[in-house]
Amino acid sequence: MNMTSMKQKSAVIIGVIGVVLIVSVFVFLRTSSNSNEPAFENNSLSALRTPYVGAAGAVGKIVASLLPLDADHVQRFFSIGDDYGTDNAPYTLTVYYEYHGNEKNEARDITSAPINAAILFSLIDNLQEVSFAFRPSPSDGVLDQAAYASRISFDKDNITEFIGSLGLDWEDFLLDWDGAMSRMLVQ
Repeated sequence: MNMTSMKQKSAVIIGVIGVVLIVSVFVFLRTSSNSNEPAFENNSLSALRTPYVGAAGAVGKIVASLLPLDADHVQRFFSIGDDYGTDNAPYTLTVYYEYHGNEKNEARDITSAPINAAILFSLIDNLQEVSFAFRPSPSDGVLDQAAYASRISFDKDNITEFIGSLGLDWEDFLLDWDGAMSRMLVQ
């Protein structure tokens, strides 16, 4: 094995370790927030807009700012390009929720899911599909996709219909972010 090959392999390994560390820090910081209040202010959220779902840092900030699902489910992880075989990869995003309730009632209130999906589609230009996946128990801090037994998915057409039912369209988010968000949140 020559020295150049060893240097290239070392650089790849260091890069992978760096990405894992950054994602781990994000996950740790994200799990420390478990409030039922919206985690965002409209103006600051609109500033997070990104043209690419592959921009993990920007997408992570947006995901961290989503509305909580309910009091018993905590958003723990997200993955980009996790398409569940829907042919939308790499333009997909999955947000993972864990049940952290005190009782054995694992029912979830998903009324904020289409709102969160609309926020994601309005802020990530090339997003084609978003899924919210659920597991019935807390994880050990490692994403095990098989443990997330159920999910709900939205594509841009679904969410276009949803915001249309509120009298909105995508241009409303570009022209009057605060007004569009206010109308969506009172639905």
